[in-house]
Amino acid sequence: MANSRIGIKRALISPYGVMATPLPWPTGGLITMGSRKASNLLISPLDELTDYRQKKLRNKTNFKYEVDSFQLHMRDLQWLILFVQDGYDFQLVKEAQSSSNPASGGIFNWAQQKNGLGFEYTMTNKERFCKVKFETALEYANAQALITAAKSYNSVLPAISADPISGGNERGENLSLVKYPWYLAIQSPDGTEIFNKKEIIERSFRFSTKGIKNEYNEDVIHWITVELKIKGSDATIDKIENILAKDMSPSLTIKENLTSTTFEKFSFAANVLTHSDDFQLGDEQDFSQLTFAGDIALDQIAFAYGATNGGVGVDEGEVDFSEAEARQGGTFNFGDAV
Repeated sequence: MANSRIGIKRALISPYGVMATPLPWPTGGLITMGSRKASNLLISPLDELTDYRQKKLRNKTNFKYEVDSFQLHMRDLQWLILFVQDGYDFQLVKEAQSSSNPASGGIFNWAQQKNGLGFEYTMTNKERFCKVKFETALEYANAQALITAAKSYNSVLPAISADPISGGNERGENLSLVKYPWYLAIQSPDGTEIFNKKEIIERSFRFSTKGIKNEYNEDVIHWITVELKIKGSDATIDKIENILAKDMSPSLTIKENLTSTTFEKFSFAANVLTHSDDFQLGDEQDFSQLTFAGDIALDQIAFAYGATNGGVGVDEGEVDFSEAEARQGGTFNFGDAV
């Protein structure tokens, strides 16, 4: 008998098929959750059968893992969108139960997955993180085999510390990649500030994957759903008149600083999102609030890097930047006005 040592050592996602090929890891496409909130892998029965005497009969076993990471950048979002379309590998490593065996806590590998991955990116006045969601189910016997295989992964914990995004450690914690809620601008239409920075009471920007569940409890992604809420203290008649005069579906730009010279930009073309507006005029508080929302197809998304797009270096295409450069700012373009 022994008490289990708690803790998730690392969680990572890599391109489809990597775990079926010899190590080391590839130089592109590795996403480590790194600096994050607490997380759990949940293993539970799925779709049990119930007989006439109310006995539960085994069917499938469900695996679910969600984690809020502080260190996912523009390039990671680009990889995540690629993975939900083209497939991925997912690995979760528990803290070792024995100092002599790094695999003794369990190394869970889900290789060559086509579905089951989703995410929700959140940016508010208080925090900035990306929730990564993984869920899949296996027939009971196959779930047993996966857990048995988790006891050893070639008896070696594959190294990731040489990858530049890992922070030089096997946990993938890279504090230089942690992102903070540092407001730069929210404009609609592009170039026109909605509120002065000091007028903002609260703000929240979220976009997440959206789809359906298949038989194995996996998300099959079809859309990116978006919502921006911004509330400001300017509710003068002039401000209300100005907001109501905006087009129903104007362009929208959101910028958040990374450093004093680099930023991440989320750019929405006109006719991609619509906005609805609320106002309060009262004895205790006046405010104006705008809510932008809409669903966007996966093929209506593009990325841009380089100095004029919020990052560093000469402006080039999506694939021409190193993994390190692409985590120093960039632009996420939503929509082609269709």
